[in-house]
Amino acid sequence: MHNDTAQPISNWNDPSFQYIVRMRHNDDALGLTVKGHLIIEYLLNEIIKHQCKAPSKILEDHRTYTFAVKLQLLYAMKLMPEGLYRNVQTLNSIRNQYAHNLDVNANKLSYDIRKDDNQIISCRAHCRKRRYPEREFIKLLVSSCLTSLRNHFYALFHEFPVIPFSDK
Repeated sequence: MHNDTAQPISNWNDPSFQYIVRMRHNDDALGLTVKGHLIIEYLLNEIIKHQCKAPSKILEDHRTYTFAVKLQLLYAMKLMPEGLYRNVQTLNSIRNQYAHNLDVNANKLSYDIRKDDNQIISCRAHCRKRRYPEREFIKLLVSSCLTSLRNHFYALFHEFPVIPFSDK
């Protein structure tokens, strides 16, 4: 599917690195969730730009093509492995919980992250050791999604996605 030669990527262009650097000292679960969600949506939009003949029809119609619809579309087109799709769905669910409630019940989180092959990795034990387990889980979930999306983007397009962060 792609060249086996390792391709260098600048840390400043790596979405996973950017999220970790920007959010490593952030203790706000809402901020962690929303920032990760925004970066992931940007990457989903980039895949749509690369794959669709008329991407503006999708990207400019925010009412019809919500985050969840774009995610479902990419998965249905086989542009996203199931494990990544399920992880992004989980993050979107957490974001939606915050949209209607200022606090997410940590006991209701699954603490499961799926690998690209859909194998489940439980993070419950690791996260429960932390003072705020939901924050640790959100950081792990978003980092996992971003790393998988970055690698999947490269496999599809033979280039890494570049996120235009303004404060390099």
